[in-house]
Amino acid sequence: GDTAQALEACRKALEMDPKLVDARLMLAGILSTTQQSEQSLVEYDRIIKQEPSHEEAHLFKSHVLGELGRNDEAVAVLKQLVKRNSESHTGWFYLGLAERRRDNWAAAVTAYRPASARSVAPGTT
Repeated sequence: GDTAQALEACRKALEMDPKLVDARLMLAGILSTTQQSEQSLVEYDRIIKQEPSHEEAHLFKSHVLGELGRNDEAVAVLKQLVKRNSESHTGWFYLGLAERRRDNWAAAVTAYRPASARSVAPGTT
């Protein structure tokens, strides 16, 4: 597909309705994959402002921050996510990865524990 056309389609959709979170998430992802990281972070921030519990926006924002070497900021974003949703196994896992990038092994292990926790329904294995 044509990236320019995809960007234009997302932007047109957002012109018609700025509250379309899925279009904004897609726009942010395209910006990120086309090395427009700072612009993608702006879009992820808009999503988080609109929907503070949006898990994907937090995860992708932390990923972009990590790629930029802004690991402390990535950790802060993930801590915000798991504070809002302590059941987010993915959030805890990404937090463990981010802590590992900072060579904070104790915090990484602490984050990996809830990430690996699985609730098993009675009668299942």
